[in-house]
Amino acid sequence: MWADNFRCCILVMAGILISVSGCEQREAYQTLDRAHAYEAAGDETHAIEAYALAAQIAPRDAYLQRALARAHLRRQEFDLARESLDLAILLE
Repeated sequence: MWADNFRCCILVMAGILISVSGCEQREAYQTLDRAHAYEAAGDETHAIEAYALAAQIAPRDAYLQRALARAHLRRQEFDLARESLDLAILLE
């Protein structure tokens, strides 16, 4: 009986974690889309802020860290690009 309750609690906790991480992931990628839109419109200030926010929302997502690194490279911010790229490599 207690094993069934324990298993049920574990499943509920896993479901909650998946749901929360899924929401964070969706929010991060929506923010990344906004960053691309800002950049396409020539608004570099809002673009880099959105790239950084996307990486901050899901800090363990290597793709978002690489996107932030590429954005820094396009702005010739080499030290910041290297930080993001190093983190992306570490996460992968």
